[in-house]
Amino acid sequence: MTKSTFDLIKLRAEVAMQQVLVEHGHQPRVYGRECPFCQSTDFVKYSLEKGKQRYRCRSCQRRFNERPVFECDCLVVGQALKCQDCPQFQSIMQAAKQRVRELAAWSVEELQVVLQQPPQQK
Repeated sequence: MTKSTFDLIKLRAEVAMQQVLVEHGHQPRVYGRECPFCQSTDFVKYSLEKGKQRYRCRSCQRRFNERPVFECDCLVVGQALKCQDCPQFQSIMQAAKQRVRELAAWSVEELQVVLQQPPQQK
């Protein structure tokens, strides 16, 4: 792979990440403290099964096991090691990969113009 090809791929990745971060935004939040089916936080302890706590959601009436809690408090996406396990980060990375594929036909000049423009919130 030549340096110019590598630079083009890198430029596509930068543009894609900039666009995805504007679209998705980033909000620190806690994962695992909601019903996995309807995302409600209105649930109660239901039973113990095989040593694991079970809950029943008051909103959708479904039952689920206790889930690991993941707290995302990053101010910049992807800079902490724990970001690799963050559901928000994984979602952003999938969107960025898709955006890189969409930018495959763009020229270096088009990409540089987009990169030089200030990000616009949607």
